[in-house]
Amino acid sequence: MSAARDVVVIGGGVVGLCIAGELADRGAHVTVVDAGAIAGAASSRNGGQLSPGIDGAWAPIARRALELWPALGERLGDIGYLREGGLYLVMSADATTPEEIVAYRRERGFVAETLTPAECARRLPGLPWSAAVSRPTSARWRVRRSRRASVSSRMRR
Repeated sequence: MSAARDVVVIGGGVVGLCIAGELADRGAHVTVVDAGAIAGAASSRNGGQLSPGIDGAWAPIARRALELWPALGERLGDIGYLREGGLYLVMSADATTPEEIVAYRRERGFVAETLTPAECARRLPGLPWSAAVSRPTSARWRVRRSRRASVSSRMRR
């Protein structure tokens, strides 16, 4: 017969494992249930881009997520976390200007700056950008490393 549990987490992906781990750290007896392999579905195919949405009520949560990722990476071990920034490419036919994108992001508390066509050409030569918006706080993680680290960290409990 299995031991009593306080919480059952449905989904053994990176998010489910992190939730389970946090609850376990706080003293809960947790069981993780997944239909397939642990961290084997969407978590195994995610591209690893950490550039949260910034719309409306989600902006504070997105900012907080960007703050939490470095510590989560340290806690899980080698997940290949890199804060390299990101670019939002603006083509000449786009209806939105780089200045509008920067203003939108800044109004919601995010860092953003406009890159000139010359700066764009230096970063990625040969592409037909008219401009770009740099998002220096965006990051990425290596999904396979993260999956292994998350699973091994959480399975030890």
